[in-house]
Amino acid sequence: MRKREKTQMILKRLKEVKKKMEMMNSAAQARARNMVDVQTMLTEEMPGVCTAGLPRRVEGFLYKYKTGDVVIVCLCHGLFQSPEGFVKHAGAVNVENAMQHIVMKPAAP
Repeated sequence: MRKREKTQMILKRLKEVKKKMEMMNSAAQARARNMVDVQTMLTEEMPGVCTAGLPRRVEGFLYKYKTGDVVIVCLCHGLFQSPEGFVKHAGAVNVENAMQHIVMKPAAP
Protein backbone atom coordinates (compact mmCIF):
# COMPACT_ATOMS: atom_id res chain seq x y z
CA MET A 1 0.00 0.00 0.00
CA ARG A 2 1.33 3.38 -0.89
CA LYS A 3 1.71 6.30 1.46
CA ARG A 4 -1.15 8.23 -0.12
CA GLU A 5 -3.56 5.28 0.24
CA LYS A 6 -2.59 4.83 3.90
CA THR A 7 -3.17 8.51 4.55
CA GLN A 8 -6.59 8.34 2.90
CA MET A 9 -7.52 5.28 4.97
CA ILE A 10 -6.45 7.00 8.16
CA LEU A 11 -8.43 10.13 7.27
CA LYS A 12 -11.49 8.03 6.46
CA ARG A 13 -11.20 6.22 9.80
CA LEU A 14 -10.80 9.53 11.65
CA LYS A 15 -13.98 10.84 10.02
CA GLU A 16 -15.84 7.69 11.08
CA VAL A 17 -14.60 8.04 14.65
CA LYS A 18 -15.52 11.74 14.70
CA LYS A 19 -19.02 10.96 13.42
CA LYS A 20 -19.44 8.24 16.04
CA MET A 21 -18.30 10.62 18.80
CA GLU A 22 -20.77 13.27 17.61
CA MET A 23 -23.58 10.70 17.71
CA MET A 24 -22.58 9.64 21.22
CA ASN A 25 -22.47 13.26 22.38
CA SER A 26 -25.92 14.00 20.96
CA ALA A 27 -27.29 10.87 22.65
CA ALA A 28 -25.73 11.95 25.96
CA GLN A 29 -27.23 15.41 25.58
CA ALA A 30 -30.65 13.88 24.89
CA ARG A 31 -30.35 11.73 28.03
CA ALA A 32 -29.39 14.81 30.05
CA ARG A 33 -32.41 16.71 28.69
CA ASN A 34 -34.64 13.76 29.62
CA MET A 35 -33.23 13.74 33.16
CA VAL A 36 -33.94 17.46 33.52
CA ASP A 37 -37.50 16.81 32.29
CA VAL A 38 -37.95 14.03 34.85
CA GLN A 39 -36.51 16.19 37.62
CA THR A 40 -38.83 19.07 36.69
CA MET A 41 -41.81 16.74 36.61
CA LEU A 42 -40.94 15.30 40.01
CA THR A 43 -40.49 18.68 41.65
CA GLU A 44 -43.76 19.97 40.18
CA GLU A 45 -45.87 16.93 40.99
CA MET A 46 -44.35 15.82 44.29
CA PRO A 47 -44.02 18.46 47.01
CA GLY A 48 -40.73 18.59 48.87
CA VAL A 49 -40.51 17.86 52.59
CA CYS A 50 -37.81 17.87 55.24
CA THR A 51 -37.50 16.96 58.89
CA ALA A 52 -37.41 19.63 61.59
CA GLY A 53 -36.14 19.57 65.17
CA LEU A 54 -34.35 16.23 64.87
CA PRO A 55 -30.66 15.25 65.08
CA ARG A 56 -30.29 15.25 61.27
CA ARG A 57 -32.05 17.12 58.51
CA VAL A 58 -33.37 14.73 55.88
CA GLU A 59 -35.04 15.93 52.69
CA GLY A 60 -37.47 14.09 50.48
CA PHE A 61 -40.59 14.18 48.32
CA LEU A 62 -44.17 13.30 49.15
CA TYR A 63 -44.60 10.36 46.80
CA LYS A 64 -48.14 9.47 47.79
CA TYR A 65 -50.42 11.55 49.96
CA LYS A 66 -54.00 10.44 50.29
CA THR A 67 -56.13 10.44 53.40
CA GLY A 68 -54.45 8.05 55.80
CA ASP A 69 -51.80 6.99 53.28
CA VAL A 70 -48.55 8.96 53.14
CA VAL A 71 -45.34 7.74 51.47
CA ILE A 72 -42.15 9.82 51.43
CA VAL A 73 -39.07 9.23 49.26
CA CYS A 74 -35.84 10.33 50.94
CA LEU A 75 -33.38 12.10 48.66
CA CYS A 76 -30.27 10.63 50.26
CA HIS A 77 -31.04 6.95 49.53
CA GLY A 78 -34.22 6.94 47.43
CA LEU A 79 -36.03 4.90 50.08
CA PHE A 80 -39.84 4.83 50.12
CA GLN A 81 -40.86 5.33 53.74
CA SER A 82 -43.80 6.00 56.00
CA PRO A 83 -43.70 9.29 57.94
CA GLU A 84 -42.51 7.35 61.00
CA GLY A 85 -39.71 5.72 59.01
CA PHE A 86 -38.72 9.07 57.50
CA VAL A 87 -38.46 10.66 60.97
CA LYS A 88 -36.47 7.68 62.29
CA HIS A 89 -34.21 8.04 59.24
CA ALA A 90 -33.46 11.55 60.54
CA GLY A 91 -32.32 10.16 63.88
CA ALA A 92 -35.46 10.27 66.02
CA VAL A 93 -35.86 7.45 68.51
CA ASN A 94 -39.40 7.58 69.91
CA VAL A 95 -41.74 9.97 68.16
CA GLU A 96 -45.45 9.75 68.84
CA ASN A 97 -46.64 12.01 66.01
CA ALA A 98 -44.15 11.88 63.15
CA MET A 99 -46.09 14.33 61.00
CA GLN A 100 -45.30 17.12 63.48
CA HIS A 101 -41.62 16.75 62.59
CA ILE A 102 -42.13 16.85 58.81
CA VAL A 103 -42.26 20.25 57.14
CA MET A 104 -43.37 21.08 53.60
CA LYS A 105 -40.70 22.93 51.64
CA PRO A 106 -41.84 26.01 49.72
CA ALA A 107 -42.40 25.39 46.01
CA ALA A 108 -39.78 26.79 43.65
CA PRO A 109 -41.03 29.66 41.48
